[in-house]
Amino acid sequence: MVAPAGGKSTTFTPGILSQVAAGMRLALTGKTPDWFGPGEPLVPVAPPETAGRRMDYPVHANITVTPKAESNSQGVTFDQLRNLADSLDILRLVIETRKDQVSKMEWTIKAKEGKTVSEAKIQELKDLFAFPDGHNDF
Repeated sequence: MVAPAGGKSTTFTPGILSQVAAGMRLALTGKTPDWFGPGEPLVPVAPPETAGRRMDYPVHANITVTPKAESNSQGVTFDQLRNLADSLDILRLVIETRKDQVSKMEWTIKAKEGKTVSEAKIQELKDLFAFPDGHNDF
């Protein structure tokens, strides 16, 4: 690019132009850009010759709060299992019995093979896990 006599030549990158356009949009409409809004897709930034994904992410995927709500591959949801355990007394007894058996198991803390950990550190961890909240045991 040739600058006029006594002038200065400046090149603009596409990023600068898009920022200026966003600033003008803000000045004219008063609406701030909705960066990463849950319902508005992002503007593509890849060159046009780039191949896209086979499967795209679902819209609003980042605001799903129920685990595996979008897919039901097992056919049974967590809520259904919880309701079943709450409504069948015999199943609740089986679950509580298993929890009691697991909580009565002897446990220990030891270093991995090939690692050295001081006995003081192991005892500190045993004391921590014996009373996780400082008052109650498991």
